[in-house]
Amino acid sequence: MVSTGGDRKPPATHHLAMMCASPSEMQNDPPQSTPTLASLCLITLVLNASYSTIAPILPLECDAHFISERWLAIIFLAYPFGICVASPLVSRWFECVGTIQIMVFGMVMVGLLFFGESFVFDVPSSYGKHVDGSSHDQLFWVFLLAMGQFSLGASMSAITTGYYSLATLLFTDHEVAMSCIESSLGMGYVLGAVLGSILYDEYGYQWAYRGISFVVLAMAFVTWRFLTKYFIFKNCKDRIEMDALPSVEAQEILILSTIEDQQEGSQHDGNYSKPNTIARWRSTKSQDVQDESHIDVLQLEAQEPIVNFLFIEKQQQSLHHVNHLKSNPTTFTLLKHAKITCAALTITWISAAWFFLEPILAKRLTHFDLGKRGIGIMFALSNLVYVPTAFCIQFIPKKIIHKHTMIATSILLTPIGVLLVGSNSFAFITFGIVWLGLFPTPVWIMLLPSMQEDASNLFPNQDKKRCVNDLTAGIYNLFITLGQVVGYIIGPLVNQSYGVVTTTRLVAGFIFLQLIVYCVGVGMCGGRLRWQRKARRKGRYFVRYI
Repeated sequence: MVSTGGDRKPPATHHLAMMCASPSEMQNDPPQSTPTLASLCLITLVLNASYSTIAPILPLECDAHFISERWLAIIFLAYPFGICVASPLVSRWFECVGTIQIMVFGMVMVGLLFFGESFVFDVPSSYGKHVDGSSHDQLFWVFLLAMGQFSLGASMSAITTGYYSLATLLFTDHEVAMSCIESSLGMGYVLGAVLGSILYDEYGYQWAYRGISFVVLAMAFVTWRFLTKYFIFKNCKDRIEMDALPSVEAQEILILSTIEDQQEGSQHDGNYSKPNTIARWRSTKSQDVQDESHIDVLQLEAQEPIVNFLFIEKQQQSLHHVNHLKSNPTTFTLLKHAKITCAALTITWISAAWFFLEPILAKRLTHFDLGKRGIGIMFALSNLVYVPTAFCIQFIPKKIIHKHTMIATSILLTPIGVLLVGSNSFAFITFGIVWLGLFPTPVWIMLLPSMQEDASNLFPNQDKKRCVNDLTAGIYNLFITLGQVVGYIIGPLVNQSYGVVTTTRLVAGFIFLQLIVYCVGVGMCGGRLRWQRKARRKGRYFVRYI
């Protein structure tokens, strides 16, 4: 059996065989979409719920042990740095090792790391203090927490990049799959923030982390034992035979099947059934061998256009073989294209719009006497709005609003919510948190499929489709993480020096600048803007993206 995320790397002819399969066979290629998507959403929900428990727990626990915001920023920064290091690496391992295998390994590592971090503050506080008042224990705690967060980020990147890659690989409608994935991600953040604050309030830091560890390890076992089967392709008879053929003969079958597909489009009726591709090719080859001594090149061109077409294709392949070897996709070759880089920077600043709040929001909300559970609810509020918005956005007719227009509008409205969070009014802060759960949603849903489409146009060869898909998911996850890095730097450091109002204005200003970068990147690198006259309203013009 050939697996998208399990087993070993399939033969090079596998991608050719997928194109040679009939439409009825192609419908049976992936596993049933409903259980596959449900399994992927379950993994997303549980893992993000487990990680998001850190937001209301760790800052308060560090504050209880007199760890300053400067060290807290370093602890939080270690997590996205781990993702930045690991994301480009794991995206290249998916095809050869298996996506699900890497994801399960990441879950096991996350569970073990949570269990290990529960013992961090057990170090006895019996050492002396430095001149600035920080003890040796505090520095040791910061070191252990930073290393744990770095390892946790590297392990989580194997999971997050994996489900983004599978969502765009297994389903033809990428936006629907991304909508369900992002809805599950938001539900995970809701459950994690609330559950984390409750566990911390009832059982303390140690048992909260240990409980999370047990949940993640249980999810790893469930995924390995019960959910892997939903991510495995099923072979058809033609594909099994194709895997045994040499690559040159497989390419001939591919071209023959392409011609038959074109004929099928013009001859199709209710009683049409496509013949077996390999049987048709074998009969053609047998007839060519019998007539080889009696047919010259001109007769071959006149009587057998399919064979002549194969000959031309072979000549073109030999002429461009070196160019194909030089055009192998990598993370750097994809990022060299301005449109992909501009899109990736967009998700960076949308990500920073929330993550700059994580280290400072919990302490800011303590001034309103909400208590630990109230703070957990406030952390969950944004995602309570995000979940239904992310799920319903897939039903917006794409013919009415273009995806680039929705993304640009989303970037334009996001800074308003950021500025509202910087207010001194609790009502405005609450409204700003809700705003940040509502209006950035189109970027989270539509940006990755858009990047996948742009990347696939750069490398249209079918045998590179899986590699391009995985690399683009890795880039997407990498730039989300860069948003976390920016947020964790701006949040505690700028807030400590200049206050929350200046911090929110700085983030909002950078998001407005990113809107300009995105519009320029789409207009100049991904298409062109042209003035057109409306037919029904003379004298008025509008801008249309082409």
